[in-house]
Amino acid sequence: MTAQLLLHVIHVSGTRMIHQGTDGLSRGQLTEGVFSNNPLGWVVPLHLIAFDSSPSLLPWLCSWLPLPFVKPLTLNDWFVKGHGIGPLELNVDGIPFPSSDPDSWYLWAPPPAAAQSAVDELATSCHK
Repeated sequence: MTAQLLLHVIHVSGTRMIHQGTDGLSRGQLTEGVFSNNPLGWVVPLHLIAFDSSPSLLPWLCSWLPLPFVKPLTLNDWFVKGHGIGPLELNVDGIPFPSSDPDSWYLWAPPPAAAQSAVDELATSCHK
């Protein structure tokens, strides 16, 4: 806390560590995994949303959620649909206001690398 260090602890399975090369590093094998110019992103895929990793996840979620249709938000949707902002409509006084879809549930499923930003946007949306 004194140095303002933010430490993220991430579990990596043993098989991924073997493929990545960390396992062999302790034995001096410097020609495996990322040391042989393999990209690190495939070992710990922090850039992928859960639906990319598991295509059956969204249908499973939709099967037990109370509404028939759940809309997963994309990165760009966080700032518009996630905040309840839709096309402008005129109210009874003729004043334009953003419309929203009250019958839809929006599913926030950010990749782990963007989770803090998504939580900040979600909190702002709830506060509004």
